[in-house]
Amino acid sequence: MERPVLELDGKVLPLPPRDLLFMNETWESFPKNGAGLLALGTRVLQLRGRPVIDIGCGFGRIAYALAAKGYRGNYWGADVLAPQINWLQSNLSPVLPNYQFHHFDALNDRYNVSGKLETEDFRIDRRYASPDAIFVLSVFTHMYEADVIAYLKEIVSVMDEKSVIYATFFLSNGESRRLEALEQSSYPMKCVLNDHCSYFNADDPLHAISFDEIWLREVLAELGLYTAAAFYGTWAGRKSVLSFQDSLFLMKA
Repeated sequence: MERPVLELDGKVLPLPPRDLLFMNETWESFPKNGAGLLALGTRVLQLRGRPVIDIGCGFGRIAYALAAKGYRGNYWGADVLAPQINWLQSNLSPVLPNYQFHHFDALNDRYNVSGKLETEDFRIDRRYASPDAIFVLSVFTHMYEADVIAYLKEIVSVMDEKSVIYATFFLSNGESRRLEALEQSSYPMKCVLNDHCSYFNADDPLHAISFDEIWLREVLAELGLYTAAAFYGTWAGRKSVLSFQDSLFLMKA
């Protein structure tokens, strides 16, 4: 199959090569999944033309969705995946110069085992301060709690009262535990790390990691954040059709 393209502002933009896609993405599903995530996000957040930050931008799912919807503001994407970032820098940024991508070479036991930096080294380019939106999709679902907190601290440092974080999690709560007991969960979190963190795969903890929702909301409050909206996904066995992971929309308190 010949690689499909998107037409933007009269310019032809190819989709990333197959070997740069992951999470079971295909050329057919990649644009649809990005559009679906963006549609859920815009139920809560507003894109007023201010910057957009996309942490864990991967192979550009949200970037392409934003571009297809006509967003031409300043976008800054960051990821630990060097091949994906290099491809986006070479193929998307020349077509849309306001879309810039940054490789953050942080160590991650699943996605970047040779990384030279620590999560605490992460810094958002201050030219993108006071963003309308900060996307953190399918990122905290593959991180230990110390790394989640480090990222959130840096994110909070660039937010103002109108900025919204759109982040996904696997949230452990009474309902998810009930459904897990009924064997309804796609990712039964049976491996216990501590009293507020569990994971799915004993051989690969960062494959899918969950946090107790009460604990997480307490952490968010300590960071000066509150939950403006929450949508629970289907991963635990719920019948929601909005998303697979749980989505939290966070603002400064």
